[in-house]
Amino acid sequence: MNKTILRFVPYRHCNLYVPLSLKELQQRLTKLSINGIVEKNYGFLFGGNILYSITIINDNYFQIDGPVGYKRLRLLTQGQINCGASTNNQVNLELKMQVANQEILMLTRIWLLFLCFYIYASIFIAIKFALIGFIHLIFLSLIWYLSVQINIRVETNKIMNILRHQLKS
Repeated sequence: MNKTILRFVPYRHCNLYVPLSLKELQQRLTKLSINGIVEKNYGFLFGGNILYSITIINDNYFQIDGPVGYKRLRLLTQGQINCGASTNNQVNLELKMQVANQEILMLTRIWLLFLCFYIYASIFIAIKFALIGFIHLIFLSLIWYLSVQINIRVETNKIMNILRHQLKS
């Protein structure tokens, strides 16, 4: 995806210290990549399983894709294992979490649909609608961006808690 567009995509950097050796961490990540992570959701109306898939890229890098198959914004988490500065037999996981590219594409298409509607309405319905529609579009865009920011904050906290639970000794 274009680097200019990706500058506006919200993301979050986190560090997670895992009380495992490097070899134990790699074994657990390998096991999780085979089985995946399943989180139980006990919602009022819509309960079910929330899936996270883990892909190991090499000995020091991995990716987590999820939540998959649920009504939340899907994140792509890129993880790097740093064991050089480990203290007390801990390994540092540097995590970068951002909205998955498919979700960005879907949200951009919806925004462009709104933009086309406002352009059509301002040209063919009423010229005075153009200013009101433009202000409305900016307002909706800000609300939309803030809701994505909040969603990323909530989802990153959930992913961090899941990783803490799955990787504890």
